[in-house]
Amino acid sequence: MTLRKEFDRKFEVMCKDVSNSELFAVSRRRLKLDENPSVHGVLYLEIRNMKHAVPHEELPELTGFSHRQMDEADPLMATLGYVAPGFLSQKDIHQLWAGMDSSYHPTAPLEWWKTTCELAVHYGTAVHAQWKFFLDTEDMPWLQWALNEKMPMESLCGFYIDKQVNACGDTGWDWLKGDIGAGARRQAQEVRK
Repeated sequence: MTLRKEFDRKFEVMCKDVSNSELFAVSRRRLKLDENPSVHGVLYLEIRNMKHAVPHEELPELTGFSHRQMDEADPLMATLGYVAPGFLSQKDIHQLWAGMDSSYHPTAPLEWWKTTCELAVHYGTAVHAQWKFFLDTEDMPWLQWALNEKMPMESLCGFYIDKQVNACGDTGWDWLKGDIGAGARRQAQEVRK
């Protein structure tokens, strides 16, 4: 089986790009994150072209690639993380979709859910667990990396989500619920006690 076929067997690539990613895909395996069966998460993979995201002079320090290497192939950042739209409030979901092109409204529940996953990642309600830089070559080295990391990351999702994700003390659970700043509020409550 080719690497691309194995990848397509384990990940669903988004049909409509809503975030200007080179690629956005969600794992076909759903992760149970709550006792409520409607609240499940998924591992996502996003590939972004760094030439469009970072000033040219900063790319070598950030990616570890020389300007000469990047003249031959674009630098890509591959990110694996977790997203769970079921944790979001209706208000948050409405905000996610408010910025979408009004001509795109998927009617199939699965398409709606996958698009909501991608929107949630770009809205900031996701846990970015691992990332790595690659050069955009024909052999797509990020494919092997994503396949190698998929099973351990799905098995250890609670470990990654339990971790503190910023200096304010937010955990991955806070971010999945759209509660950015919850760590700072918890710290303030502790000080008051």
